Amino acid sequence: RIGVSVSNTGQVPMQNVEVVLAYSPSLTPSAGTTPFQSNVVQRQLIYTIPALAVGQSLQVDAVFTCDGSEATPQ
Repeated sequence: RIGVSVSNTGQVPMQNVEVVLAYSPSLTPSAGTTPFQSNVVQRQLIYTIPALAVGQSLQVDAVFTCDGSEATPQ
């Protein structure tokens, strides 16, 4: 499981925030915070957060299965 916390520490609300998680070839995404897009060729999960208010934080999670080979953090 990989978790990423996204926070708006700025002075204005944010819209359409894109979070991209890159992963090792030995991993296969099996679940995650929805909705997300998957770019299998580039091994990326792409999350779009519609709005993030000033001071707001949001957790984005992804769960992977490993094929048994060495997984290298990206």
